[in-house]
Amino acid sequence: MDDRSRWLLTVRPFYEEPHRAYHTFAHLRRMLVLLRRAARARGYPEIPAPLFFAALFHDAVYDPTRTDNEERSAALCRHRLADARIPARVIDRAETLILATKTHVPFDRRFDMLALLDADLRVLGAEDDAYRRYAAQIRQEYAHVPIDAYRRGRIAVLNRFLARSSLFHSERPAVRRWEEQARRNLQAEIERLSLPTEP
Repeated sequence: MDDRSRWLLTVRPFYEEPHRAYHTFAHLRRMLVLLRRAARARGYPEIPAPLFFAALFHDAVYDPTRTDNEERSAALCRHRLADARIPARVIDRAETLILATKTHVPFDRRFDMLALLDADLRVLGAEDDAYRRYAAQIRQEYAHVPIDAYRRGRIAVLNRFLARSSLFHSERPAVRRWEEQARRNLQAEIERLSLPTEP
């Protein structure tokens, strides 16, 4: 077993917490597949280390009742990598990348930043059935929120995404194709949430 496989096993328990429905180990694995493709398209033999660690830890702390999950995930990443004597430059960049997932607005235009944010939001551009499953999983994670409050909050989040000039940042053709589908998905979810029955 190589070092990266060991790291994947290290973070797996975080992503298998019982309160998670979407932010699971399956989500992490899908992200790593996308990042591996993006890295190879740029000529990297594997995912660059800061990007790899940022992906592993980006949702390691996930509590739907809190608003500081990204900060806590970044802190956990820093602590675990420092204990493993990972170089400081790798830790610093991984931390920066994780913190950018709070708003999904890139702090810079470097490859790793754009690749991580696009991979994390890939589900927005999924086919209709897959997107509906994702939306249902998010509602499951926020089951503690009363339905009317959830509707208002979720619609506000979706409208903020729709107000952006672009949801995805990379210029690769595969990524650009997600944009139109994502906008259809977000609008359709808003319409469903606006109906009088619970989605």
